[in-house]
Amino acid sequence: EMDVQFNNAVKNPRNIEKALAESKALVGDPAIAETAWYRLERRDQSGKITYIEGPSIRLAEILAYSWRNIWYVGTIVEVGERSVVAEGKAIDLERNVAARVTVSRPIVARSGRRYSDEMIDKTCGAAQAMAIRNAIFKVIPGAFVRRVMEHAKNVAAIGDLGSKREALLNYWTGLYVTED
Repeated sequence: EMDVQFNNAVKNPRNIEKALAESKALVGDPAIAETAWYRLERRDQSGKITYIEGPSIRLAEILAYSWRNIWYVGTIVEVGERSVVAEGKAIDLERNVAARVTVSRPIVARSGRRYSDEMIDKTCGAAQAMAIRNAIFKVIPGAFVRRVMEHAKNVAAIGDLGSKREALLNYWTGLYVTED
């Protein structure tokens, strides 16, 4: 099966300009653009808030689709007592560049109590998505990823601001809060 995919990649090489244009078109919708990155708030021991930000699994999927000739997969390697381990693999079939990445996520609360089975399943899914994302971003050049992510940020910020404001005003007006 892999031989067929490698041969197909050689016969149908990617066009980087076309891949970039297609990726930008796919994140051209504000609702899709908003899913292209994540931003997590973190508080250090002194109480100072910082943010961790980066490209999301949705952006990885869009880029892999547009970049073409990419094979990727994610698996759960282990569900331990305190954490789950997922592995993501990606291969650029055209360039013969491969990456394998593992991600570990805790499955215990701060109190030390183990998560429920449902939450462990959700954590497994999240770890698997992170591993796939990280593997894809190891085989697609970072400059390409950054250009598409910045385009998505511009679309999300500009494209839908008016309707978001209107929706918020309607929500608060419905609760008898004045616009002022």
